[in-house]
Amino acid sequence: MVIRRDFVVSLFLITATFGVAISYSKIYMFHISLLFLVLYFLLSLLKNNLTITTTKKFTRLHHLFFVMFAWYSLTLLWTIDTQSTLVYLFYILCGISIALTIVYYVTEQNKLEKVFKIVAAVFVVEITFSLLEVFTSFRLPISPYSNYLSFFGKTDIDLGNVHLLAGDVPTGFRWNSNNLATTMTLILPFALLHPKKSIKYLGSIAIITLIVFAESRGNVLALCAILLLFVYFTNKKRAIMLGSFFGAAAILFYVFIFPMMETSDNYKVRRAYSSFASAQDYILVDPNTRYDSIGVRKTLIDQGLAGLKGSYGLGVGGGASASLGSVRGIESMHNFWIEILVEGGVLFFTAFILWYLALLNNLRKAIRTTDKKIKYFATATLISLIGFVFGAISTSSVIYFFPMWILFGFAIATINQYKRSKYITE
Repeated sequence: MVIRRDFVVSLFLITATFGVAISYSKIYMFHISLLFLVLYFLLSLLKNNLTITTTKKFTRLHHLFFVMFAWYSLTLLWTIDTQSTLVYLFYILCGISIALTIVYYVTEQNKLEKVFKIVAAVFVVEITFSLLEVFTSFRLPISPYSNYLSFFGKTDIDLGNVHLLAGDVPTGFRWNSNNLATTMTLILPFALLHPKKSIKYLGSIAIITLIVFAESRGNVLALCAILLLFVYFTNKKRAIMLGSFFGAAAILFYVFIFPMMETSDNYKVRRAYSSFASAQDYILVDPNTRYDSIGVRKTLIDQGLAGLKGSYGLGVGGGASASLGSVRGIESMHNFWIEILVEGGVLFFTAFILWYLALLNNLRKAIRTTDKKIKYFATATLISLIGFVFGAISTSSVIYFFPMWILFGFAIATINQYKRSKYITE
């Protein structure tokens, strides 16, 4: 039986999108398909007399992934926790394999569209199951709130009454509600801008519903940014009007309504107040005076920055920030951007931010194309990456968060295809 490359790549992308949803203990179906992909590549290499043939890449943006792996490997020389850095390198390797597979697989537009359809199909399944978690008592078997975790090799989690408290909080395929909310913010622009009205409206409503019920503060901010960007890219004049209206409304809300929310008899209203107050306290309150999630995160960030200073700006090493100390049992930085700075150091952080800005700038240029498909992909991806700036501060860490790597790979593949089509026409 001849195994085709398209099948191997498709299987790999499907399992990458499912992530932890198909797993036993710490082994994902993704890991097996990754080994399958590597084996297929090695056999193909032997078949072609160790010759690698690739099509021309019109951007070098994917080189950042090689630099990233090399740099974090180098941090092994000074890391404060060698074991954590080795694990972190494995996480990076998994993520890079996803992004690079998309970049190298997409050599023409129909393959870019195929990648989109494969990933989108899995996300549709995830949205369906997540909505069931919101509106029914259904839980995926490997959900942290499931009673069947032991059947999947997961350690029983002592969550106390969390099965009762979880209520309508969805987790989808991501194990964690914050991770699910971040996933939804990444795919929301693709629904909002979709040419089919049924997908545009029903898909967007479903995704926004999941973001709201996930109660993820950072992703609520991401949602607001995405909606404003959506209006801006579809109608700039209307965006200015709406921006002015919402700005004025926000001021009136903060002055007259916000103070009354704290004492409301409605739990949902008090919960909303808590979210707004937490965002305010994140900036204004000394973390030593409070130990809710905001205070904990600020303390972890302060510890991380102190560790960065102690490393003379080189960084404490990949994944090693957890060794700087925990706060109320929490060790992760809970802020991807600070994590990159503290663990990767000032030099890599600067390179990563410049790369991210270059990614956004190239997508902005790609929006000018007359090709409707590329324009759609470029605009949605650009908005998604901007929204991710906020979403990435909600999760404990996104280094092992596969939707991010899928987005990175898809963004670069879109830019390549735009430049390829431009080169051909010229």
